[in-house]
Amino acid sequence: MTRNATPYTTDELARLVARGANARLDRRRTVATLADYLALLDPGDAADRRSLALVDDAPDAFLPIELADRILAGDSPVKIWRLHRGLTQAAVADAADLSQSYLAEIESRRKDGSVEALRALARALNVDAGDLVG
Repeated sequence: MTRNATPYTTDELARLVARGANARLDRRRTVATLADYLALLDPGDAADRRSLALVDDAPDAFLPIELADRILAGDSPVKIWRLHRGLTQAAVADAADLSQSYLAEIESRRKDGSVEALRALARALNVDAGDLVG
């Protein structure tokens, strides 16, 4: 937010939503809170509310879009989750009872990693093993 730009009030946001495609947003202003946004959702948007609540309740369980994009671009999911958790290779390798060199080979995609290794890494990173395959 830039200096002197105030957040949209709930009433202002409601008017903008009512205008639909004709609404013009001032990009310097923001929605004040997630609660303000949720208050504007149609009651029929229950799935959106549940999804947002999941992210709000456990933000570390989800990757930011920038990191998810890196996986889609070919980076190792193991490396991305490790970075997201703020852990070193040494710490993850130790927690998974793997050598750091083996972890480095998995992260650089020189090796796929055995099923057992991926399960151990998933436990060390607190993710589902399926999140590490890709």
